[in-house]
Amino acid sequence: MKINYVKQKNNGHIRTGIVKNYIFNLAYQIILIIIPLVTMPYIARVLGAKGIGQYSYTYSIVTYFCLFGAQGTVTYAQREIGAVQSDEQKRSCFFWNIFIIRLLASTIAILCYIFLVAFSQDKLLMLIQGLYLIGVVTDVSWYFQGLEEFAKVVPRNMIMKLVSVAAIFLFVKNPSDVYRYAFALAFFPVLGNLWLWQFLPKYVNKVHINKIKPLDYFKGISELFIPTVAIQIYTVLDKTMIGMFTEEKTENGYYENGIGMVKLCVVLITSLGTVMVPRISNVYSNGDTRKLLCYMRKTYGYIWRASLPICIGLIFVSPKFIPVFLGEGFDAVVKIVQVCSVLVIAIGLSNVTGIQYLIATNKQNIFTITVIIGALCNLILNLILIPKFFALGAGIASIVAEIIITTIQMYYVLHIECFIKPIDIFGKIWKPIISTAVMASVLYLSANYLENSMIEIVAYILLGVITYAISLVIMRDEVFCEALHFLIVMIKKGI
Repeated sequence: MKINYVKQKNNGHIRTGIVKNYIFNLAYQIILIIIPLVTMPYIARVLGAKGIGQYSYTYSIVTYFCLFGAQGTVTYAQREIGAVQSDEQKRSCFFWNIFIIRLLASTIAILCYIFLVAFSQDKLLMLIQGLYLIGVVTDVSWYFQGLEEFAKVVPRNMIMKLVSVAAIFLFVKNPSDVYRYAFALAFFPVLGNLWLWQFLPKYVNKVHINKIKPLDYFKGISELFIPTVAIQIYTVLDKTMIGMFTEEKTENGYYENGIGMVKLCVVLITSLGTVMVPRISNVYSNGDTRKLLCYMRKTYGYIWRASLPICIGLIFVSPKFIPVFLGEGFDAVVKIVQVCSVLVIAIGLSNVTGIQYLIATNKQNIFTITVIIGALCNLILNLILIPKFFALGAGIASIVAEIIITTIQMYYVLHIECFIKPIDIFGKIWKPIISTAVMASVLYLSANYLENSMIEIVAYILLGVITYAISLVIMRDEVFCEALHFLIVMIKKGI
């Protein structure tokens, strides 16, 4: 009886830890959503579509260099550190080797980027964007995420985000201030990274020089670097190609705002993935397949219940919300948001299957194949659709790529590996589907009574959320009711 009690207590502690970390991470993701909701209307009116497009295009360029500097180490480090959390010496050795790899790769990236800046048309803006490369060098948040120490990472991120928002409102006043806007977004994350270094001595020991063998980690990192490059092709290359195929940067501005709004909703879905990768990696390394399957089943249930209403909600809300939110000159964003709303579901499912399962369980080769196929499809469709449909074409290409990736990954886990069964992914999905349909009906019937004011639009959104939640409660949806009950209990206990 005593053994069972201890086991139950430990399981409760693990579960509580996951919920705490998820709440911490979700709180930060909510901040990431709230901040653009505050800044986007202001920036849209101050910088306009052209100014936002300038920023978007140059940011897409520096992203490639940041990608090389990071070398796919973030997810790799989260997984490997999660597997050796209790071994202080092993994780310390791992930290120094990964840090050296990032330092060397970032140095090469910075030198190459400086060479590119010398030949660019907008040298000042490109130079400011180069601060993101400094951010790659100084970033050690991946180590604390692997240790599941989200309480160290999240407050820092929140404070730096709020400071950057204050700087935007204080110093960005006209279209020429796009340089100040870029500086505010790129500089303060570097400060946040430096702040996090003060905690390292408590978690990282000195290691003997003989233990520093970064080349030993190259194979594992390269296996994740390739899919990371492929992912960037269909998440960043579209912005670069829009800028290449259009003389003005207004289409970049439309796409930046449209895809940005959709991705803000996506973070609500994928925030659980950051928490679950080290946890699943730890469970997998201990050979506990039963618990692993339990985590996967519940995560899929969460994805369906969150992504379906968000997707449909974007379709109904965006025609009313965007004209009021962004102001005049951004009507093209409405259709981009409506079309790209499907990404919420596709990315949510691929995040579970790909990031939380395939990578966390050392099946990154399968993950690599899927994203390379998706990236190639996206590249081909971009070449065909962007010259004809500009920003909307890039959105359609992204949707097709994500659906292809999700489909291949699910086919692998269901029919080739056979670890997960269809019921684990699609079990009782009819309840969120019916609840989403009820919500859509209420939104459709009430849309005609909606005036173009932000207060009424917020009420319109809340009406959809409440309708969906009540519908799930009436049908006694197990996943939703369990999550709601557990969240209430945690709040009462002070989390």
